[in-house]
Amino acid sequence: MARKNWNRWFFASTRGQIITLLRRSSRTVDELAQALDLQLLDQLLDVLTEHLPADKVETLLREVGRRMAAQWKIPPGELHVRLEAAAEVLNELGGLMERETEGETLCIIGYRCPFAAAVRKLS
Repeated sequence: MARKNWNRWFFASTRGQIITLLRRSSRTVDELAQALDLQLLDQLLDVLTEHLPADKVETLLREVGRRMAAQWKIPPGELHVRLEAAAEVLNELGGLMERETEGETLCIIGYRCPFAAAVRKLS
């Protein structure tokens, strides 16, 4: 039963959708982005940065982030539990994150971040 839920979750995610598309035929990165409607964010950021001052764009993006964060319930409690939940949220959004522990230090290691392109675009 757990495997079935995992498969459903995985294939609903952006990564799962990419794998499904690639199983059907080979595609370029641009073709994948178009098939998954991932170009909308790029176009929206372009328009916002053309028409608004940088501080206003930052304010708007922070508000978007707060609203997105409100959709997920990060559990209270131990830091390692909250970090694991945060990594799972980022993975659901198309990232590739892991929680790592080195001695007393806990951190999220990101191999692919769903927000990286937006941050680079605004830098």
